Amino acid sequence: MTAHVTAKEAIEGISNVAGWWASKVNGNSTHQGDVFTVLFGKTFSTIRISELIPGKKILWEVIDSLVPLFKNEKQWNGTKMLWEIAAEGDTTRITFTHIGLTPETECYTDCEAGWSFFIKESLLKLLTEKQGLPRTGITTYIFSDDRKYDGLLYYKNDPLPDYPKGHIFLDVKETQGEQVTAIYAAGDFDSENFDAQSLKGEYFMVIENKPVFGGIVPLEDILLQ
Repeated sequence: MTAHVTAKEAIEGISNVAGWWASKVNGNSTHQGDVFTVLFGKTFSTIRISELIPGKKILWEVIDSLVPLFKNEKQWNGTKMLWEIAAEGDTTRITFTHIGLTPETECYTDCEAGWSFFIKESLLKLLTEKQGLPRTGITTYIFSDDRKYDGLLYYKNDPLPDYPKGHIFLDVKETQGEQVTAIYAAGDFDSENFDAQSLKGEYFMVIENKPVFGGIVPLEDILLQ
């Protein structure tokens, strides 16, 4: 992608991991040799900055990880994330490559979609508007027949997310990667009174309960299945 920022500003934005990727980041992420951990509930990636060339390149190496929604929970281990930065007039081109994440990798489709959002939307917004879209939950979705509803997935032992009225929760029974395939129950999500510990599943999904397909709201549509 390209952005109307300097190469220096691009490096600074990328290094502000909590500003565009995950709200919860431990460690430092600005200098070569730094190690930081990005957390989404039980999901985490511990990353070392193995190379940093100011204004040109950053190379991250995943030294430990856990992606428990997939059978191969350690599939990110040993992969690398390459950021290449090039000034082009009054803009800067940022090229990102997750080295080792190939179409044969179990999480490829879901991870590709995740990177597309975090880089092309969240990071770009941070660079150009000074406010990214970092998340505490994992991007997820559920189908009702051929109707797809997007939301965020949370581990029930994490601090509860704060949502305004008009959202629903799904007590998640089963997932296939980042797709919720079965639920125990669903209902209105009330941030003040919601008790995650009463759920049967380890995770719950939150969706905005507004009509997306015709006049039916997601809660009614999902409960019909």
